[in-house]
Amino acid sequence: MMLNLKYISNSKKGIERGKNQDRILIIENDSYYLFLIFDGVSSNPYSYLFIDEYIKNVKSKLKDIKKLEDYNLSIILYEAHKEILTSNMSGMSTLCVLFFNKLINNVKFINIGDSRIYLFSNQYLEQITTDDNLYGRKNIITKCLGLNTITLDDFKMNDVESGTNFLMCTDGFYCLMEESIKEYFEIINFRYFRNIERKLSILQRKKNKDDSSYIIIKNEVSN
Repeated sequence: MMLNLKYISNSKKGIERGKNQDRILIIENDSYYLFLIFDGVSSNPYSYLFIDEYIKNVKSKLKDIKKLEDYNLSIILYEAHKEILTSNMSGMSTLCVLFFNKLINNVKFINIGDSRIYLFSNQYLEQITTDDNLYGRKNIITKCLGLNTITLDDFKMNDVESGTNFLMCTDGFYCLMEESIKEYFEIINFRYFRNIERKLSILQRKKNKDDSSYIIIKNEVSN
C-alpha cells in the first residue's frame, strides 16, 4: 500500500488585521509529504518576517538531506529555530507539522502553540493536538517559536494513525468552525476540493476578524 494524498490550502487575512501573518509551507517529493502551518503572533507586527526567515532556513536545510526521517526532521526544525534566535530577529509564531513518510507509510506530527490538527472522516472530527495556552485564558499562549525556552523536545514527533484525513488550521479558522461545527464538518467531507474551498470562503467572508488558514489532506490509499 502506498500513500496517495490529495490536499488543498488557503489563507485569508483577518478583517481586523493590517497584514496576514499566517503562513503555509507544503513540500512533496518522491519520499515524503511535509505540511507546516504557522500563525504569527499579532502583538508583534513583524512576526510574518520571522516566519518567512524560518521557512527559508528549513528549506535550505532540507536540500542537504538525502533521506528524511522523523528524528532528523525534528533536528532540522529545531536548528532552524535556534539560528533565527541567534540572529536576534523579532517575531513569534505557532507551528503545526504533519510529516508523511512514503517509504515506510507512516505519519508523525508536531504542535507548538495553539494552532491545531484534526483527524476526520464522514463520521467524526477529532482534535489530536493540545493547545499550549493558559487555562481559562486562551488568548495567552505558553509555547511558540521565538521563545528562548523552546527546546529540541518541543520538536519531538508524535505518532498518529495513518490512512485517515487531516485538517490543519490556525485559531482564526477553528474559532469560526466551532460556531458552526456541523456545517463545517459537512463541507470538509465534500468530494470535490473546489467545492470545499468555495464553500469555506463563503462561510468565512467578512467574519474572520483574525487571519484564517487551513490545510485539508485526504488520504486515498492506492495498491
